[in-house]
Amino acid sequence: RPLHFAAAGGRLEALCFIIDIHATDEHRQTALHFAAAAGSVGFALALVAAGADLEAATTEPSGSKTPIQVAAAMGDMAMVSALAAAGANINRQGEHGTTCLHLFLERACKVCIPDAPKRLQQLLDAGASVQLASATWPTLVDAMLLCIENPRECKVPSYVPELIR
Repeated sequence: RPLHFAAAGGRLEALCFIIDIHATDEHRQTALHFAAAAGSVGFALALVAAGADLEAATTEPSGSKTPIQVAAAMGDMAMVSALAAAGANINRQGEHGTTCLHLFLERACKVCIPDAPKRLQQLLDAGASVQLASATWPTLVDAMLLCIENPRECKVPSYVPELIR
């Protein structure tokens, strides 16, 4: 869809030529999802100003995600902060109970995210709750307690406890 390609490419000037701001693909991803995944903050904010739905959820096999959750999963805290400031719910739970915090930590545990402790602190500063559990993550506090009991099964990166004291 043209709007999705414009969002993914950060082509803000193309926005005025595109009519359906709520168009979705087969997974119900909107242009705002594509802009969030691409890190196009200016484009994302233009979409929001034009009426894009901040809480639109995808129907991906891996679980539904809102645009702010897409940004958190990518580790893009500039986008998370911008969408949160625009009114996106940073603590909205997806179909499996996952929040921005869970999605970020899952990614940080699987791949090396540069400056992960700093990015996690930015996520917490933006209002991410450590008290919400998901289908795959207990609350962050509970996850840290499990790490103490069984270090080999620990899913929490070693820098996390210092950040949430």
